[in-house]
Amino acid sequence: AGVSAYGFGGTNFHLVIEEHVPGMLKPEPKVYAAAVANGGQGAATTSGAASAGQPAGKKPLRGILAASARTSAELKDKLDDLFRRVESGWAPERQYPSTADLTAPERLFIDFGSQDELLERVTKARKAAGFDNPQAWKALQGQGIFRGSGAKPGKIAFLFPGQGSQYVNMGRLLAGKEPVVAQVFKDADAVMTPILGKPLTSFIFVDSTDPEAMQRAEMALMQTAITQPAMLTMDTALYKLLAEYGFAPDMVMGHSLGEYAALIAAGIMPFAHALEASAARGAEMTKVSMDDNGWMAAVMAPLAVVEETLGEVDGYAVAANINSYNQSVVGGASKAVEQAIKLFEKKGFRAMRIPVSHAFHTKIVAPASKPLRTVLDRLSISSPSLPLVANVTGDIYPTGVDAIKDILELQIASPVQWVKGLETMYREGVRCFVEVGPKRALKGFVDDVLGDKPDVWSLLTNHPKNGEIESFNQALCGLFAAGYGVEGRVARGEGRVEAAPVVVAAPSPAPIQSDMKESATMPQPAADTNNALGQALLQALQQLAGQAGASPLAPRPSQLQFDRNDAPSGSVVITGTGLGLPGANKPVMDPDNAMRILRGEQFVDLIPERFRKQMAGKRITRLVKSDDGGGSFEVIEDTDEVIKLAGRGGSFDLAEEYGVPAKLIEALDITTQLSIAAGLDALREAAIPLVQRYRPTSKGTYLPDRWMLPDALRDETGIIFASAFPGGDRMADEFGRYYEWESRRQQ
Repeated sequence: AGVSAYGFGGTNFHLVIEEHVPGMLKPEPKVYAAAVANGGQGAATTSGAASAGQPAGKKPLRGILAASARTSAELKDKLDDLFRRVESGWAPERQYPSTADLTAPERLFIDFGSQDELLERVTKARKAAGFDNPQAWKALQGQGIFRGSGAKPGKIAFLFPGQGSQYVNMGRLLAGKEPVVAQVFKDADAVMTPILGKPLTSFIFVDSTDPEAMQRAEMALMQTAITQPAMLTMDTALYKLLAEYGFAPDMVMGHSLGEYAALIAAGIMPFAHALEASAARGAEMTKVSMDDNGWMAAVMAPLAVVEETLGEVDGYAVAANINSYNQSVVGGASKAVEQAIKLFEKKGFRAMRIPVSHAFHTKIVAPASKPLRTVLDRLSISSPSLPLVANVTGDIYPTGVDAIKDILELQIASPVQWVKGLETMYREGVRCFVEVGPKRALKGFVDDVLGDKPDVWSLLTNHPKNGEIESFNQALCGLFAAGYGVEGRVARGEGRVEAAPVVVAAPSPAPIQSDMKESATMPQPAADTNNALGQALLQALQQLAGQAGASPLAPRPSQLQFDRNDAPSGSVVITGTGLGLPGANKPVMDPDNAMRILRGEQFVDLIPERFRKQMAGKRITRLVKSDDGGGSFEVIEDTDEVIKLAGRGGSFDLAEEYGVPAKLIEALDITTQLSIAAGLDALREAAIPLVQRYRPTSKGTYLPDRWMLPDALRDETGIIFASAFPGGDRMADEFGRYYEWESRRQQ
């Protein structure tokens, strides 16, 4: 049966449906990439970001310009071309980057929100491409321009910030745009309302135009009992949003309170229980009441200087946060920390007191540890599902539940070994560090500790100065440029990437039959190299099928001639397809075309004014039908009379993209070129190679001839080159050349 669908202004679809034959199609169990990699023995973990599976339809929060190439020089040329297009008013659609852009050897991704911003950033990228210096590209990351090369550098780690990075209205814009973020804040309100007396969001979200409300919110967010669940909520919301785009960590670590967000990401504790634990942690810390609750101070000095200076202090003062090689936080008795500040300043180093209620991560707050352990004992805690680095040791967490509780109990009064933790992650193969939470403190620590290593990437996801939407979108650009994001691009797969297994049918009682007529055996070269690939493919198919008897593909005693008048009986199976689609913002033969159709994307867009003027200038005669059924021919002379919506073709180069000789292309119209491209794509999808043929010379040698199907597949494989449009461009060119010649001849 034939089914046709006609769309006004769009593509017409024609579908041929075969009668259902019971038993012809046998359902096979789904095979996933993870199972294939392990010989079907279970799931395999993949190192990298998008192993969680990226929903193909998930659009970025803002525009992303993607450019890719095989070499740096080619990327520069492409950037020059993009600059000219952007300068003329073009901008890419807001969509997830294509597989081709994500997997190219040389990559560039630019975040933008407007045409002017895009032009400004493309201009800066062009200048940087002229030098192609890594430091120049790194400096542009703060402006939303990210450049990457080669494969992804290694594992990816999520770093969760703790108390001190909070700000009023954090997450408000994201919650208004992304349901997953809004749901996290809603869940937090449900847990925290009974504890705080009102929703947690009432402390965070306020009217930014009301100075008094802003000041009250800032004061509220300085209270540990509110700050800690607020920060945990924001960290978790960003973690969930990254997961929406298919990004998942290989390792996690959190700074102080941020360790509880890492517990969530590692599967140790559910969000609701982590919130309750963080609230109890904050409450127990604030309940600690000593004669001296202690001071804390930030110190900008090398670690060796910090340790040496603290040894000179009279009284209790320790390095409470060992954040980087050049930045630490000291804590301890008030007088001792005050003395330490003066000593650092005397030595020429900057030191300033931090306005906190207690000296956290020192023995002063140790009394809060036991009450916290009581809370932990009644919460749900599981073994980690991925490696988590502990603040207390700087090493990977234990897997036992009791050992995990011991670590969390000690964490309150123990120094944060952040430097050691970063070094542990690097040793374990982490090369991309993403700060999943407000501001950029942890990114700065990574840059200080590991910044001298050329293979390390550090990214932030949220900063009020840059804007919530902007900073998250720039994080996506950075991840794409670093080489992450491709694993989940192909299909949604509910968190898994499905791989289509190679299936070879077992012998059938009624195989496809065709009458073959024998012909004389053709002479073969001594080294028979022209059929080697076909024979290798045949052997592979036979091994996969495990057939002991004859195969429909088995070679016959002699070369056989196929009689075109004797059509084979049985079913026709389509093993591969190629598809070209309109769309000015993408290549015609884009590998994601099939997914675009399945997503229901629209390929008809507005024709620019300059093209309408060109059409009107051709003075086309058209048939205009009247109400009474008659008609008349009228000449189009005005742009209002030409079509305004159409599907426009993008870039297409048969020679560059498919290797077809340029001399051959000169003889082909665009329809034939597109058909050849679709046919070659279909062969590629079906994994069917073309084999070089050779022709004998008069001297007995052989010269390269045509590329053809392997002999084993030749007689039972057909390639359909088809196009939905008539080929008139070459004929129009010939008319144009003729009339141009005729006009010159008559002058």
